[in-house]
Amino acid sequence: MMVHTSAEILAHYLISIGIFDMPSHGASWPLYVAFLPARENGNDSAVITETTGVLDGRYADGVYVEHYGSQLRVRSLSYSEGYLKTYNAGLELNSILNTPITLDGVFYRINNVSRTSSVIPLGVEENGRGFSFSVNFLTTITTQE
Repeated sequence: MMVHTSAEILAHYLISIGIFDMPSHGASWPLYVAFLPARENGNDSAVITETTGVLDGRYADGVYVEHYGSQLRVRSLSYSEGYLKTYNAGLELNSILNTPITLDGVFYRINNVSRTSSVIPLGVEENGRGFSFSVNFLTTITTQE
C-alpha cells in the first residue's frame, strides 16, 4: 500500500537527482508538492500535483493496475529558462524505468513514467510573477516488500 502520493514520490526523485531543490530559503529551483506559493525569491520555482489517472484493467487476484496522473508546473522570470527547465525535467521523468526510491523509510519502485503532453506554455502569471509552463505524465508506482 502506498503511503505517499505519486506527486510526493516524483518530487523526491527530481530533488534527489538535482533537477530541483528542497523548498528552503535560498533554494535556486525549489520544488513544491500540491501548492506553489505566490511569491518565491528569484521567482524560479515549480510544483508537482496529482491529476486524473487511468485504471488499466486488473490482475487475476483482483488488484487494479493504476497509472497515476501528475502535472509538473514551472514558473520562471525567463521564458527560455522556464521552458528548458520544464523540458529537461520532462525528459528525466520520461526516462525512468523500474527505479527504486525510498521515502520516509518506505520503499517504492517507479515502474514507468510516460509523458502525455509536450511542454505547454501557460503565459504570464498574475502580477508579473513570471512565465508558467506545464507538462503532464502517467506514472506506474508499486511498493517494495
